[in-house]
Amino acid sequence: MKRIRGQAASVGDVFAGFSLALLQLLLAGLVSGILSTIAFACCLLLPGLYLFVAWIFSVPLVADKGLEFWSAMELSRKIVTRVWFQVFGLLLLAFLPFLLITIVVLAKVGLEAIPVVQGLMNSGQPDPNQIKQAMMQIAKTSIWLGLGVNFILLLNLPFATGALMYAYENLFGPRPAPNP
Repeated sequence: MKRIRGQAASVGDVFAGFSLALLQLLLAGLVSGILSTIAFACCLLLPGLYLFVAWIFSVPLVADKGLEFWSAMELSRKIVTRVWFQVFGLLLLAFLPFLLITIVVLAKVGLEAIPVVQGLMNSGQPDPNQIKQAMMQIAKTSIWLGLGVNFILLLNLPFATGALMYAYENLFGPRPAPNP
């Protein structure tokens, strides 16, 4: 945020929030994550997706404005609701490489697992060794592909974080006084 605001920044500034409001930062991240996940699980996709996007700026609000976690979540929700589709679009674009590789990996794992499972089902009474070998084959592929997905996420995070922080500054940053 300091760099975006034209201020001098150091590596230590990345961890400044931990000394200022560690508990509030943890609560903002955990509570918004848990409630979004519950909404995804219990209420299907739309409520969980809405809450995930609406609360995306909760942690930056705690770190930047010194708000308590619930106040930050509420402020984020109120402001983001006005421009929800734009923020959702920004999230999609910012994480596009990660989303695309995740879709490809899920399709590859699914396409590999389907014949294995069908073979086991068609063989009548499957042998426990057959099941173990099939599961190991799927697991080996999944582990390497999962590592690849995480590597892409690691490369994608700096860009996505920067894009989100510019959006945060645009939505929550100081406003210039109007000229009379």
